[in-house]
Amino acid sequence: MAEAGFSNVNPASGYSGATVIGFLMTAPYSRTAGIVGSPANQDLRPKSQAGLSMALGLAAEWRIAKRFSIITGFQYHYYSDRAEVGIKMQNTGLPTLPSAYYMPGTGTTYHNQLHFLEIPLMIQVKLLAAKQYGLYWEGGIGYAALIGTNQLFYDKNMGCYYPSPNQIRQTQTFGRTAIVVGYKERTRYMELGPTLDYGFTPLQKAGTNSPTHLYMVGLQYRIFFN
Repeated sequence: MAEAGFSNVNPASGYSGATVIGFLMTAPYSRTAGIVGSPANQDLRPKSQAGLSMALGLAAEWRIAKRFSIITGFQYHYYSDRAEVGIKMQNTGLPTLPSAYYMPGTGTTYHNQLHFLEIPLMIQVKLLAAKQYGLYWEGGIGYAALIGTNQLFYDKNMGCYYPSPNQIRQTQTFGRTAIVVGYKERTRYMELGPTLDYGFTPLQKAGTNSPTHLYMVGLQYRIFFN
């Protein structure tokens, strides 16, 4: 994940009350639903493998107490995973299918991708602080709006898979938590630590026996410039 933003950093950072520019990079993996479908085809949904996730956006931070800050912002977030399906077929005239679809089986790795605009609302708690170092916990919730996806859907009537964005919920609520270690170096303040996002809202629309949820695990790196 990558994120660029503006922030008011709490006193432990060494930039009390200052507006700084921040840059965040993570090396995360995400997992989506793999392939969504109806209750009758649960056994035909192949297992998904984790894929790349990344984000870019703006953030603002307000100190509300000696050890507490509120963080919010606006960001683009990309999630992906990989699913194993059968061969790709070209539609030769069936009006109920798209121009290309996939058969059940193995041999083709399909990359599910989802694109969201997100508004997180976080609280940051200072656990430990020294002259140059700080340890923080972050936790909160957020709202995400889907802006694009190629997620596969299994059509039990036609017996094949094809991208079907209308099977995915257009909005998501999610939880986020992270532990970060901060380090001050002259005009810069850097943070490094693991982060976890989990979607509380089922990824696909109602109608499945086993709702699936989006989640992301990563290692985030932030650097703030005074």
